[in-house]
This record gives sequence, structure tokens and C-alpha cells, in this order.
Amino acid sequence: MFLLLTYFDDHLLRPVFNRTLASTTVLATMFFVEYGDIILQFDSRHLFHEQRIRPVIFFIISNHILIPFPSRKYSCLASCTIIIVELIISVLQRIHACNNTSMIVQLTSADAIFYIYAALFGLYMSRLLEVITKRAFENQYRYI
Repeated sequence: MFLLLTYFDDHLLRPVFNRTLASTTVLATMFFVEYGDIILQFDSRHLFHEQRIRPVIFFIISNHILIPFPSRKYSCLASCTIIIVELIISVLQRIHACNNTSMIVQLTSADAIFYIYAALFGLYMSRLLEVITKRAFENQYRYI
């Protein structure tokens, strides 16, 4: 309901609390769309029956670029949460699939490095967008 109200009246997104609430709502919706089937399955026999590639990179990058968090701290905290949840789910899937501990550690550490680089890329892109927006505003101001 809050997102619908902010869609029709963008003045509601100006306070920091409202922007944080809207960003958290969007992120939670994306999170439950992706992980809801895994979290809400109560039968443990079918919990990890399929291994699939989840679009975690989209969550991490869109967290920094598309979701209007009022501060980079919130965005980094959300990225850390996404990475931790994804690593826990992938470790549980790998434990269920095979019992080779060294292979599980290697794959999980490779995934962790990949997700951290994706978060750094998202931070870099958000900074670039900030600089581009600032330059466009300054150029328009000088022109006027």
C-alpha cells in the first residue's frame, strides 16, 4: 500500500524514513519472491531437491543502483544480508548433494568472492551514477 501511495505522490519519498521504508519493502519483496519457496517449505525431504542458479547478482547490483536507500550504509547492509543468506542456502544445498567437505569449502569461498566483487561493482556503479547526475546538474546550472 505504501508503494502505491508513493507511486502517485512522490513527495512522500522525501523524508529519510519513508525512503528507507520503501527501499526495505522493495528489497523484502524481491527477497521473498526469490527465496520464499525455499523458506516456506516445511518438508525437509524436498527442501533441497533442486539446485538452480539464483539471480543473486541482480539483487546485489540493483540494491546499490535501483533501490533508493538514503545512505550507502543501508545498501551495504542489505548486500551483506543477501550474500549471507545466499551462502547459507548454497552450503545447505551442497551438504545435501555431496559430503566432500573440501569441495564445499572451495565452492562456497569462490561464491563468496564472486558476490563480494558484485557488491563492489554495485557500489562503483552507484558512485558513477551519482557523479554523472551531479555533473549534469552543474552543466544545466551553468547553462542557465
